[in-house]
Amino acid sequence: VVKSCAEEGVSHRVTYCLNRREAQMLTLNQDRFLIGRPFGRDINDIAGILCEDISAEDPERIPIIATNEVDDAPWCTDFRYSKSMVFSKNVERPKDSIGCDCQGNCSDAMTCSCARLNVTRPYSSDGRLPNKIPIIYECGKHCACGPSCRIKKTQGGLQYRLEVFRTEQKGWGVRTRDHIPDGTYLGEYVGKIRTDKDADKKPDTYLFDIDPQVKKRSTRDAKFCIDGEKVGNFVRFINHSCDPNLFVQSILSDHYDINYARIVLFAGRNIAPMEELTYDYGYKIDGVKVFHTPHKAWGVRTRDLIPKGSYLGEYVGVIRRDEDADEELENVYLFDILRQRKTRQQRYYYWPIPDNPIFTITKAKYCIDGEKVGNYVRFINHSCKPNLFVQSVLSDHRDVSLARIVLFADTNRDILPMEELTYDYNYKIDSVEVNGVIKKMKCRCAAKTCRGRLM
Repeated sequence: VVKSCAEEGVSHRVTYCLNRREAQMLTLNQDRFLIGRPFGRDINDIAGILCEDISAEDPERIPIIATNEVDDAPWCTDFRYSKSMVFSKNVERPKDSIGCDCQGNCSDAMTCSCARLNVTRPYSSDGRLPNKIPIIYECGKHCACGPSCRIKKTQGGLQYRLEVFRTEQKGWGVRTRDHIPDGTYLGEYVGKIRTDKDADKKPDTYLFDIDPQVKKRSTRDAKFCIDGEKVGNFVRFINHSCDPNLFVQSILSDHYDINYARIVLFAGRNIAPMEELTYDYGYKIDGVKVFHTPHKAWGVRTRDLIPKGSYLGEYVGVIRRDEDADEELENVYLFDILRQRKTRQQRYYYWPIPDNPIFTITKAKYCIDGEKVGNYVRFINHSCKPNLFVQSVLSDHRDVSLARIVLFADTNRDILPMEELTYDYNYKIDSVEVNGVIKKMKCRCAAKTCRGRLM
C-alpha cells in the first residue's frame, strides 16, 4: 500500500494505491479469509514464513502467521500463546459481578445495569470507540444479554488478519493484512497477572501496570501488572511509537475491580493493510534508578523509555556564592549556574538579554553544591557523547544568576530502558589548579568520541 484515503460518510470505504511486491498475496478481499483460507491458496508462498499460526495452542478465530525476511532468528519457542489471563499463585481472582438481566442487545442504556455504570455511551451506533475515556463498563459472561449486545464490543475475538514479523531494529512487530477502521477493537494485552512486589524482581520488558494505564514499572500506584514475557497473545509483540495508530483503553466486564481492569487496544485512526501496529507505551520519564558502576562509582539509569526531548530532572543542591565555592576547587559536585558546567575556573557566560539582540557578558555569582544535599541528578555521570543536555530555565523569577539547571533527553533519539543517563560536564581541560598543580582526571565514558580527559 503506497497510500490510502478514507471516504467520508457512514460507509467508511477506503481507496488504496497499491504497488505489488514479489510473493505478495493476490488479493486483499476480506471475504476470502473468512471461509477457511486466510492467506490465499498456499500459505507457504508467503515470503519468510516461519509459523502458520502462532495461536495454535489456544486458537484465535483467525490464524496469525509469523514471518522473518530480515535475519536468521527463529520463532519464539519459549512463548506460550493464551487468549485468557493466567494468575500467579499468590494473586486472588477478582469476584465476578452479577451482571444485567437484559433480554436482547441492551439497546436501552437506562435499563441495563451495566450500561448505567458508564458516564457516557462509550460506543457509537456502528460499534466504534471514538475517543479514549477513563473506564468502560461492558456486559460480561454473567449477563443475560446475548452476543449482539451493544456494549459488548471487545469479547468477540480477533477480527482482522494479523502478521507477526521481524523488524530491522525492533525485534518482532505486528502488522495488519487488512484495513482496520478508526475506533475498532483490535485486541487485549494478555499474560500472567503478578503482584507489583513480585514484578519488581523481573526484567521490565513485557510488564504492563494495570492501573494506571502505563506500560513498564514506572509507577507504584498499581497493585498488579500483566507479565507477557512467557505467556500471552499477539499484543505482546506490538511495538511502541510516539506517533501510534492504536490507543489503550481500560475495560471492566466480568467484574468491577479496577485493579484487574482489562487493557484493550483500539485503532486510533484508519490503518492500512501491511502497516505496522503500534501504541504509546506511556513510559514515565521519572522512572530512574541509581546504581553502582565498576569505574564511575554511582550512576543513574532509566527503567523506562524516555522520549527524545523530554524533561528529565533538575540539578538540586545548596546554592552557594561563587567566591565561597572557590575555596573547594576539588569539589566535583559544584555546578556553575550561568556557565551550565561543572568547572571551577573562568566563570563567565554570554547571556542574551531579552528584547536586546546584543549579547552581554555576565559573571557568575552563584553555584549549586550537590555534594551533601540534592536529588538523583547529582549521581548522573559525564559522557563525551551524552544522552541528556543541560538547559537553563527561569520560572518563579527572572534573575539569570539563579537560573534553574534542568536536564532534557537528547533531541535526536529516545533513551532506552536500562540505559545509563549521562550529560557533558563540560569541564575545560587544564582549568583546575590545586596547590600550583594542574588537576587531571581521566574520562571513563568509553564513548567512541571520548576526549580522553574529564578535566
